Amino acid sequence: KRIFAIIGFLVLLTGCANVSITNSDGSKLPVQAQLFLQSAPAPTVVFAHGSSGLTPTIRNWGLTAKSWGYSAVAVDHYSLRGIGIHTGELVAGAEPQTRAQDLIAVANWIRQQPWHRGNIAVIGFSQGGAGVFSLVSTDNPYTVAIAFYPSCGKMPPPLNPTVPTQVHLAQADNLSFIRHCIPTLRSQFYDVHLYENSTHAFDVPHVQTTRFTHRYDYTATERA
Repeated sequence: KRIFAIIGFLVLLTGCANVSITNSDGSKLPVQAQLFLQSAPAPTVVFAHGSSGLTPTIRNWGLTAKSWGYSAVAVDHYSLRGIGIHTGELVAGAEPQTRAQDLIAVANWIRQQPWHRGNIAVIGFSQGGAGVFSLVSTDNPYTVAIAFYPSCGKMPPPLNPTVPTQVHLAQADNLSFIRHCIPTLRSQFYDVHLYENSTHAFDVPHVQTTRFTHRYDYTATERA
């Protein structure tokens, strides 16, 4: 029993297990998560995936956050809802508002965990970035938010986000066109970074081929 307990603990530390998320009343949420935990209580970074779901790149971001001294939670919005990859499309159960509701519930769950202490940040990618914009349109438990190549056409950034929000835009993005983002990113709460010649998913080393341009950009990834 002790061996299995140790194995279970190591699984949680390395983020290799799907963990159920529950409300304070014990009811389960329609999301799962993978955890990358510090050995002592620490602030937490939440990662929100795009239309491709919880990919290895999102898991690598979780490990990166852990290497910086944070605990990380990679949210899986899709598995329990039976949602598959839908690049360039918006499907029921994956709307920005639904993602934002998930992220609020996850943050409330994190606050109850013994491994968390301090602030909570959120980083969203593509449609996950649209979820971040929906999140910062209203009061929420997060201290800071970040959006990578967000789908502004599906959820424009609010004029006055409720928390400081950093945005990373790819100039050659032909999936999430930055022209939908730029007009409303002039608030003092936004910190905007633009990467010339970079495409959608510029931080993904092995991008699945689609009708959209996806090209890994090491320099832009390091800068971001």
